[in-house]
Amino acid sequence: MPRLARIDVPEYWYHVTKRGQRREPLFIDDKDRGRFLSILDSTLKRNHADLAAFCLMTNHVHLLIFRRQRSLGTLFRQALAEYAKYFNQRHGKVGYVFQGRFSSKLILSESYLDAVIRYIHMNPVEAGIVRTPAHYQWSSDLFYRRGKALKCIHLVRAPGFEGEQGMRRYSDLIASTTSDDEFPSYGQFIGTAEESKRLDCRKRGRTRWLRADRRGVPAIRERVSRLLKRHPFRLNDLVRKNMDRKVSGLRRRLMSRLYDEGYPPSEIAAIFKRSHTAVILAHRQILQSKQS
Repeated sequence: MPRLARIDVPEYWYHVTKRGQRREPLFIDDKDRGRFLSILDSTLKRNHADLAAFCLMTNHVHLLIFRRQRSLGTLFRQALAEYAKYFNQRHGKVGYVFQGRFSSKLILSESYLDAVIRYIHMNPVEAGIVRTPAHYQWSSDLFYRRGKALKCIHLVRAPGFEGEQGMRRYSDLIASTTSDDEFPSYGQFIGTAEESKRLDCRKRGRTRWLRADRRGVPAIRERVSRLLKRHPFRLNDLVRKNMDRKVSGLRRRLMSRLYDEGYPPSEIAAIFKRSHTAVILAHRQILQSKQS
């Protein structure tokens, strides 16, 4: 039976979760957790998305993300692949790190954000790890409570939690003993069936949004031409199988830069007549050279 197509509409908040393969740990220590957040942060910036809340548990993660024109699939394909490679290399493992597709629920109304934020931050408490969210380091609780955030991740405040008044509101929300973390759920939505019908009416132009997410080979070709103005080489020189180090090095740098700018790897590969994997490897090589 074919799986359902993901609901992935721009300009909405999403509650995203992802589990480890066979519910095995995604993080062995704090270095893993910091690396995951760093990778996520760079991917969010590259895809122009915002992170408003997160919680890293041992074998799964919770994220509250605002998605703009770039699809969630593009964003998480990049981030999860990069972290999986790092995790396997560091711990001497092989095979899948993550289990299946990531789960995402579109939040139909900002009125549900309070409940989602509370639910995310209460995860360590519900699991019996800590007594209060404030005692758990690997979540965005302190960002909402005191304005403090980890250096490896950039956060934005969800609507309604801005400034000192927002901090007090958040503290009251967490301290509440009522079931404020309960919210209606309908299929791939957080909200009601009636609210989801109103969204369906807005999806007539969704094919245009999908096409906007893939800017096309002509746009990439034009971008490459502008970048090559400072160099003695032209695109035809970079496409040929050339063993010259200057040519291959320039090709790697260009593919990595285009990848950083958010162009789809498959379309970058088509321009340079290379494989999708070659684009990813080029990007990783450039990152490693900058870190060394």
